[in-house]
Amino acid sequence: MVRTWSGTLHSVLGLALLAFAIFHAYQNYPALEHEEAWVARAVTTAIGFWFGIAVLGAMLVHGILGIASWIRHRSQVARGEVTPDWGIRFQVVTGTLVLAFVAYHVVQLWPSGSGAHSSIREPYARLWSDLGRPVSLLVYIVGVSAFAFHLGHGLTRFIRRVLPSFVGRAVGGVLGFLLLLVFAQLVARFALGEALIPALS
Repeated sequence: MVRTWSGTLHSVLGLALLAFAIFHAYQNYPALEHEEAWVARAVTTAIGFWFGIAVLGAMLVHGILGIASWIRHRSQVARGEVTPDWGIRFQVVTGTLVLAFVAYHVVQLWPSGSGAHSSIREPYARLWSDLGRPVSLLVYIVGVSAFAFHLGHGLTRFIRRVLPSFVGRAVGGVLGFLLLLVFAQLVARFALGEALIPALS
């Protein structure tokens, strides 16, 4: 298959967002210990407002390019040029869930003010409070699950272009599972007061 510039950009953005997801997991994992450990990591790894906006912009562009790819594929299927690729539809569905979750997450943790009215501890306190509520907890469970499946399947599709498909499935599956485990640990910590698997915290 000939790669278009949009397909290449879509893949590059996907890899960049994967790197950010790993960094975000590293940022937040100290929450499994206690609040002070999380605050210390948050202070030393703060990314800044504009970098955060750039990450959100990259997610949006990645999503738009993914939907455009799906629309092109549907047109090719309708013309009989290719057979249906249900993996693209899977990526569109899970990607849409991820974007909705990220929007919810950003609005939920958006600073309430500046100076004395804002604190590095504010996001931690909001997560601690909100994830004790069923609706918010459900949103996080669906969001992190969709993210892990989207990432794992997307990485598998990317790797199999240059390596045997079993290598892509192995790498995508393992990395997707590990990130799912990390974020599930964190969600459980804020929702239940302890990690999903305490021995791994």
